[in-house]
Amino acid sequence: KTCVQRRMKDLAELKAMPISRVAVHPVDDNILNMHGTVSSVSGSSTWKSTNLHFFMRFPETYPVDPPKVWLATFVPHPNVVRGAGGHWEVCLDMLTASSENGGRPYECWSSAFTIRSIAMQLASFLLVDGEVITETRGTAAEAITAAKRFSCKECGHCPEKCFPVPASEEFMDLSPTV
Repeated sequence: KTCVQRRMKDLAELKAMPISRVAVHPVDDNILNMHGTVSSVSGSSTWKSTNLHFFMRFPETYPVDPPKVWLATFVPHPNVVRGAGGHWEVCLDMLTASSENGGRPYECWSSAFTIRSIAMQLASFLLVDGEVITETRGTAAEAITAAKRFSCKECGHCPEKCFPVPASEEFMDLSPTV
C-alpha cells in the first residue's frame, strides 16, 4: 500500500512540476509498469527531433529499492548497456540499490529520490549534443533510425504518435516558475 501511495505522490509531483523533454506515465493504470519518452534537445544537430521510449519497472519495495529503467532502443552511450529481454538498461549510480554498491555512501539509490529525480537524470544525459557517444554498439544515426521505427505494443507509442508526450522546452519557457 505504501509503495502505491508513494508512486502516486511521485506522479503528482511530476505533473505539478514537469520536466522539459521527459514524460512518464503508467501503462493500463498499472502503477508498477510505467513508460516514458525522452525527446532530443530542441535544435539538436546530432539527435534531430528524436523521441526515445523507455520503461520503468518498480519493485513492490519501492521507494526502499529503486526501479529498473530500460530504453526500448539503443543509444550509443556508456551508461546504456544491453540488458535482459533485449532492452537497453540504463546504468546509473542513483538506480543502484545500496546493497549492490559495495558500501559506498552517497553513491546509490535513496528513498528520497522520486520519479521526477530519475526523469531529470535521464534528461541530463540522453539525446543531448556533446554527451559521450560510444560507437561500439552503433552510431547516433543508427540510434535515431531505431528510435523512429520503434512501436510499443503496451502503450501505443509509435513513429506517428509519441506516448507519453513530453513538455517541450518552449512550453517550459512559457510556464510560470514554481
